[in-house]
Amino acid sequence: MLKNARNKILLIRPKDNMPVFWFPLGFAYLKSDIPKRYQVKIFDCAFLDLPASSSRFQKEVMEFAPDIVGISISTLVLKEALEVLKKVKTINQKTITVVGGPHPSLYPDELMKNDFIDYLFRGDAEIAFPKFLNALECGDGFNLIKGLTYRSNDTIVKNDFDWETNLDQPNFPDYQAAGLEEYLKNGYNYGGFYGRTAPIWITRGCPYLCQYCSAPLINGRQVRAPSVLYVVRMIKHLYDQFRIRQFTIVDDNFTFYPDYTKEFCREIIKCKKENYFSEKISFATPNGIRLERIDDELLVLMKKAGWEGVTIAPESGSRKTLDRMKKMINPDKVPDIVARIKRCGLRVRAFFIVGYPGETKEDLEATVRLIRKCKLDALIVHLFHPIPGTPIFDELVKEKIIPHDFVPCSFCKAYLPRIFKKTIEQQYVAPGFENFSLFWFMLKENLLLALRNPYSLIYFVKINGIMNIIKKLSRLAVE
Repeated sequence: MLKNARNKILLIRPKDNMPVFWFPLGFAYLKSDIPKRYQVKIFDCAFLDLPASSSRFQKEVMEFAPDIVGISISTLVLKEALEVLKKVKTINQKTITVVGGPHPSLYPDELMKNDFIDYLFRGDAEIAFPKFLNALECGDGFNLIKGLTYRSNDTIVKNDFDWETNLDQPNFPDYQAAGLEEYLKNGYNYGGFYGRTAPIWITRGCPYLCQYCSAPLINGRQVRAPSVLYVVRMIKHLYDQFRIRQFTIVDDNFTFYPDYTKEFCREIIKCKKENYFSEKISFATPNGIRLERIDDELLVLMKKAGWEGVTIAPESGSRKTLDRMKKMINPDKVPDIVARIKRCGLRVRAFFIVGYPGETKEDLEATVRLIRKCKLDALIVHLFHPIPGTPIFDELVKEKIIPHDFVPCSFCKAYLPRIFKKTIEQQYVAPGFENFSLFWFMLKENLLLALRNPYSLIYFVKINGIMNIIKKLSRLAVE
């Protein structure tokens, strides 16, 4: 070990309002690529439901006594993450603090104004972080680390970076250190699976111009992919070492390169024929696949490889709303595409957004017509939330509709605005949607779907939870 070595690293995931929904896959990657000479601990405050203000938080940090603390920050947990960083510095001012994740990638300059943040990463931190540790040991070389922002002589230095294209480079994620077993025991089911399931991240990046989405800003506009053999080896590793049988692909654009996806499916089918997988394995792509990036051959291969259904994202039935979103899709073609997918033996789940800026009652009615025409198996509708860094967010700030420091209450839960206003300070509601009940909207549409396909109602109960549905109905009854 070099003289300036600091060998205890604490990776902290701040508390959020969805403790078991997201598995800390980024930390699993980061942990696996840190050299073995370091003592690394993942402190998952989201899973533990542990705020920085709690005595247990302080006790855990003091007992581990980290030399370096790394924190992943999404916009939803920004306030809590800053409290975590302040608390860490209060416990020991000499602790080096490093931040990464979606929000730092979007707002590095703003975050570095906080003197309790020492270093900041943009982009693929798991690849650059080991180089950063080496620079810390040597006391030099920070200027060579892509994506690093730091202070030098009271000046903020922001290194250039480009997106890593060699995605065979990272080690397989350390699922054990990130607490996969604990997540499974506590009901982790992202992707709709309820057995031995794990998330896998294959492709990164998104070239599309959707005005409401931050994916291209966080992961780049070039879609990058590891070799298919690398991915298959990782799946075999999870199958053998962790008994995983259900794989949730968390990519934004898994089918962007159809030939790549077909090659992946063929390799999985080949493994099945060779009896490598003695038990059934399944795949899901819950973040959606692009409608224009599929064909019958691909859909048939996905079915054979282990997909039971796919998720698509028409988002709206209104051409006007889709144009404002810059969602390059023709809503008139969606029903035929849905029918084609179903003919290949796959269920179809669809995402829609309501309450988009400028949306009218007529636009909402167009969305309802599209939903009913598509004959979907499952439906998820979100109220629009402006995500910091996106074009529509900047537009709303410019028009002084929301403040520049607006933090959305949730990206993925369906709530009634009037209930949310009682507990959440910042909530954007589009004009005309002040009394719109998303819960009732989804319940009604899923009941109509259930008349044709009972699976849709089962899925609605799955994603909302029976107790949650009862609570919402009870709250509405007394209003």
